[in-house]
Amino acid sequence: MGGYSVTDCAGGYLYVGTTGSGEVVLNHPDIDPDKDGNGHIVFSPEQARRLAILLAKKAREAELEMTK
Repeated sequence: MGGYSVTDCAGGYLYVGTTGSGEVVLNHPDIDPDKDGNGHIVFSPEQARRLAILLAKKAREAELEMTK
């Protein structure tokens, strides 16, 4: 996938891996594709950690909304 090491599927078409140069890459076909047809967003390790925390928080909020 575009020279990135994408090793983990987060569900459906959402894949997460590394760039090989110290960055985290998120691939999904609905993101504007590159020349290889892969859509991706690249994060620094710190950005990836902060995003993971925020996603977990929002997932919990969404679960609580469903129980109302």
